[in-house]
Amino acid sequence: RRLRGDLETIAGRALAKERGRRYASAAELAADVRRWLRHEPIVARPASAFYVLRRFARRHAVVVAAAAVVVVALAVATVVSLRHAAQAAFERDQALGAREFLQEVLVQASPDQSGGEPPTIRRAIDLALARVDRLAERPGVEASVRHTLGRILAESGAHDEARAQYERAVALYRGPVRDDMQLAHLLGHLSRLLVTTGDLDDAERTAREATRLGEHLGEEHVVVLGGAWSHLGVAQYARGRPAEAEASLRRALATFGRGAGEIAAVNVPITEGTLATVLDAMGRHDEAERLFRSALAAMRANDQRTPALATTLGNFATLLARAGAADEAAALLEEAVAVCRDAFDDDHHRTIFFRKELALQRARITTGEERDAAIAAAREALADQRRVLGDGLRVVQTMSELAGVLTYEDELGEHEQLLREALEIAVEDPGREHLLTNELRLELGRLLVGTQRTQEGVDLLLEGVPLGRREHAFRSGALIRGAEALGFGLRVLGRPGDARREVTATIDVLAPTLGERSEQLAPLRTILAAMDAAGR
Repeated sequence: RRLRGDLETIAGRALAKERGRRYASAAELAADVRRWLRHEPIVARPASAFYVLRRFARRHAVVVAAAAVVVVALAVATVVSLRHAAQAAFERDQALGAREFLQEVLVQASPDQSGGEPPTIRRAIDLALARVDRLAERPGVEASVRHTLGRILAESGAHDEARAQYERAVALYRGPVRDDMQLAHLLGHLSRLLVTTGDLDDAERTAREATRLGEHLGEEHVVVLGGAWSHLGVAQYARGRPAEAEASLRRALATFGRGAGEIAAVNVPITEGTLATVLDAMGRHDEAERLFRSALAAMRANDQRTPALATTLGNFATLLARAGAADEAAALLEEAVAVCRDAFDDDHHRTIFFRKELALQRARITTGEERDAAIAAAREALADQRRVLGDGLRVVQTMSELAGVLTYEDELGEHEQLLREALEIAVEDPGREHLLTNELRLELGRLLVGTQRTQEGVDLLLEGVPLGRREHAFRSGALIRGAEALGFGLRVLGRPGDARREVTATIDVLAPTLGERSEQLAPLRTILAAMDAAGR
């Protein structure tokens, strides 16, 4: 944590708007970077740079954080090993290249070089992208830089650009660089990105390759192997195979648990939080709650105020809200918002996400003016997401969730409008057959059948219910509700045979997972019973 503070101090001083508070020259900046690389005290100590960091970070926190990420990721990728002289020489070359690259990007992003314009994260990224091709003759440095750019672009929501950088780095690590350890790390990050974009087949395939590389490297490479198993578990969960995800995440936990000191302290609670999310989805709520509480206690004890903490808080809040512990859920979401504001700023997509989650939770548990204020805050968060991220998966998800709380009679018009707009966006990105797209299709179909626009609703449900059975039987709630509405709608349209076929097929798919006597299947069995009674 001390080291991270030094990095942020260097970045903040290099990018400060006030000339008198910046490095006097590029040489001074380079000298401080060299001190940092040698683990020596830097000139821009945090105590003397407090004013610079606070004022600059309030205006451009994302730039400071991104610059620090550049330094961290490049430096971690270039630590010199003393065990093998040839490897040490190679890694020293990477360190020098990283220093030169960092110096150039920070100097060019400073107000002196940008005509006095305030620096932005996009400008810093564009400067880096414009210069990375110059590293072609130093493939090790180029691979590290592209990996780092991919991480920053992914964090910024620029998923297509991030994937392009990751894939260029993969080609380098497979070709001229031949570094299986860095390749395994990179493939893990690529797998997480592919989960985010809905490319689930590629995500799992990529995570499996990372796992094979980690096993080949050996069990002593705890971070590589544990990370690979964790990424594989996330991909398996996203594909609707929670039992396999649980097995992979438990292997990740066991691997991280063998790590020394900070390796275990950091990675074990993060993995516990991920595993708890999977267990909750499998209906093992008590076990999930115990694991969530264990993970949060460890993160707080270690002062891990990171995006991983915010994610764990948010997932645990979902469990608690569903269990009726609404106040505790809201408190956790408030903490998640504070964590993201500390790490980023109000305009960062993670902060906006948890602002949205908090607003929706308050809308669910309040009435009157408090509920109106919460819904207004959720609408504001949606507008901020669209401005920052553009229309895509996260915006579609927010539209769906906001529609879900607009249930009063005078709100049904906005409810339907949000569902229609979200479905239109989702068909384009992330795609017609994506899980979220189909859940929107099912929800809009249910609404239309319920408001006596039966034919339009049935048409949507006849596409969505079979797709749900084929691809996403694990997520049973939306499928059951959609099949119930479809059965009802087909009966209204005078098609009882089609209704029986669709309802029976859905029960047959879900019964092996939920159990033949599951209460969740009761609405579908009721429809069959009603048709039997009508037939008699």
